[in-house]
Parts: sequence; C-alpha cells; structure tokens
Amino acid sequence: MPKAWSNSIYDVTVELPAQQDGNSLAVQQSAVMQVIARLTGQPELRDGRLLKLTDNAPQWVASWGFDSEINEASRMATLKIDPGLGRELSLLDVPLWTQPRPAQWLWLLVDEGQGRQPLSKTASPELWQALQQQAQYWQLPLAEPQWDEQDRSLVNFSELWGLFMDGVQQAATRYSPSYTAGRVLKVGEQWQLSIKTHDERRLNQSYPSAQALARDLFSFWVAPLVAKYAIAGQGQADVAVYGLNPAGYAQLIKWLRDLDGVDRAWPVYSDDARTLIRLSTGARIEQLQALLLQQAKIELLEPGDDESLAVRWQP
Repeated sequence: MPKAWSNSIYDVTVELPAQQDGNSLAVQQSAVMQVIARLTGQPELRDGRLLKLTDNAPQWVASWGFDSEINEASRMATLKIDPGLGRELSLLDVPLWTQPRPAQWLWLLVDEGQGRQPLSKTASPELWQALQQQAQYWQLPLAEPQWDEQDRSLVNFSELWGLFMDGVQQAATRYSPSYTAGRVLKVGEQWQLSIKTHDERRLNQSYPSAQALARDLFSFWVAPLVAKYAIAGQGQADVAVYGLNPAGYAQLIKWLRDLDGVDRAWPVYSDDARTLIRLSTGARIEQLQALLLQQAKIELLEPGDDESLAVRWQP
C-alpha cells in the first residue's frame, strides 16, 4: 500500500460558485473526483467503485481555504484532500499513478492568423491559459523551450510546421530527449492540432475550443504515463543489494518502506557480498527499476541467475 504520497496531488484549486464555499457538497465532490482522476489517469469516472467514493466526499476533505487575498477576491479556493483516499483506492486494486510525474516538453508553433509563432502567453493567451489549467488539473508539469537564439538557430519554423523533427531533436539535447512537437492552426472557431512525439506517437485533430484541445492533449500524455508507472494489486519482489554497510542498510530500508507502491520491505538473506531484500508490492520489475533509480545512491546491476533485480549501494 503506498505510503509516500505527493502532497500536491491532494491539493485542488477550484473556483467557488456564487453563494457556495468549500463546505458545499458539490464543490467537495468535484475536488475528490479531480484527485481520483490524477491518481488513476481516468478523466471520466465510469467505474462505479470510484464514483461511490465521491458520495461521502466530506470525509475526504481535510481542509479548505484561500491561499491569498487575491484568491479570496477571485473565489479561488484550495481544498486539501486526505491522502487516505489514495490508500482506499489501492484496496480496490485500481492502478494508481503517483510518481514520477515527468515534465512534458512542448515545442509548439501557433498560427491564429498573425503568422507562425512559438507558443507563449502573449502569442496565444487563450491556448496558453487552457494548457496551464490542464497542467494544474493533472499535476503534470508543462515545460516549454526558451526559444532563444540557440533554439531558433536549430529549429526551422517551416520544417517544424511540416512535422520534420531533426531540428527539434538537436535543440532538445539541452532540455530533455523526451518531447512533443508540432503545430496549432486556428481557423475561425476551430483549433487544428498536429503533433508528434520523440517516440513517433501522433495526434491530429480539430477542436471547437482551446479548452477542448488542451484536455485532449493532456489525455494523450497521461495514458502512456499511467500504463508505464501506475501500480496495482499486491505481490512480492526480491532485490539483491550489493555494497551495503550497517548505516546504508538502515537508510535503504527506511527509504524503501516510504517508497510509493511498496507496502513492506524486509531482509531474507545476507552474506559478505549482498543482502536480499523482499518487497511487498504490486509493481512490475521495470517499475521497481524506475523507482529505485530515484535514489541517488543506487546503481542498477545485471542480475545473477537467482536474482530478479540487482543493485549496488554507493556510499
């Protein structure tokens, strides 16, 4: 059962309807549904078990309030949802996605009738705002290149508009090798999106609004992230750890027990070379590898014949 939940996943900012506050059942249900969507990757909750959790929304709301006078004046309230909601979901064997939530690097040209420009708050304020809202909704960071002289020397606008990615691939080395790149053309009230990712996934679609475009783009990103990182169910996995000393052992066990997706961690064997640690977890081996490599002192090794996963502890 997950222990170390990211608090930001459980903080929801909503605009309060007139004559309502954070104690309103409708507001609390909306906040709980948003957290469930973040954890499961499901923007529309069709699973009756998930919807049932919103029936008792007040029990999951730890507190609500305004973060600043500006937010109070604009009626933007923050509701803090009890992390116990995540633990309740884990009991349903629903795939849960907590970490990592990697930044999505977006190289996007926009033409709203004034020529092609890189996406920015000034070049396309409506689309930029819609994307920021979706980033907040999902707690999935959105990152944009600087589009400075170095970027522009490598990325030809005409080539990017045609979805030729050689320039973006070169420019992205200073940011992230993972990226989404392409174009948005606004014709009348229609927003036409055409993008491609570093791993050749594509999305080509027209939308009636910037908000609809932003929702679909984030769904496009979220689905493979959930497939890769979400953890469900229970099971066991063994990790052979080399290079441990007593201080390192205590530190590692504590870190493992606090790790998302790990319920318990305990030693089952030890000799002069290694310590075999058993984990109670629903994570797949490749998921465990990704989680373990978040610890700076862990190096991944080739496992031996009797090992499913081997790492070295680097003091």
